[in-house]
Amino acid sequence: SYVDENSVHHERWIKKQDSLGNTVVRNYYTEDGFTKNKLKTETHYRTILQSGDGYTESDPVTTYYVYGDILGELRYVIDPEGGYTWYDYDTEGNIKTVMTFPATEFPIKQAGFHKDNVPTYAEVNDWRLDNKALGKLAQAQRIDYTYDFRGQVLTETTWTRLTESGEGVVGCDNVTRYI
Repeated sequence: SYVDENSVHHERWIKKQDSLGNTVVRNYYTEDGFTKNKLKTETHYRTILQSGDGYTESDPVTTYYVYGDILGELRYVIDPEGGYTWYDYDTEGNIKTVMTFPATEFPIKQAGFHKDNVPTYAEVNDWRLDNKALGKLAQAQRIDYTYDFRGQVLTETTWTRLTESGEGVVGCDNVTRYI
C-alpha cells in the first residue's frame, strides 16, 4: 500500500509500505523555482522493527537527486554509498551524456548529508570537476547520445574504455543507431 499526497501536490506518493513493513519514503523540493515539486530524496529502510503501534523504520539508505541551478534539469543522482550518475544536456534540453561513477564515492556520510540536507548542484559539480582534474574519470561508465532535428535519438554510444579525463577512447565504442 502507499500514501498519496493531496491533489495540491500533484498526487505524488510520499511513503509506501508493504505488508512485511518494507518502507520507502520520498521527499520533494518545496522551494519556489525550477526544482519545486521535484524528487529530492528517496529513502529505503533496510530494517523494519515491529512496535506496538505498527512498524518503525530503521537503518535508512538514501538516494539524492540534484538539479541544475538554471533550468532545474536533473544533473546528479547520488546513491546511498556515494556512487553517482551525472547527466549532461544539449542546448535543446536532450540528454547528451550520462556518466555513472560506481567506484568514486561522493562523501555523503562525511559531509553530513541526509534526507533534509541534500548536496547542492555546485557542491557535487565542483567535486566531479576535482575528480576530473585528478584523472579519476577513467573508472566511469559513459553513454553519449545524438539527436535528429525532431529531438529523437539518432545514436547511442556506449564506451568500453575512457581516458583519465572521462572521454571515450577511439575504437572502444559500441554505437547503436536508431532509424
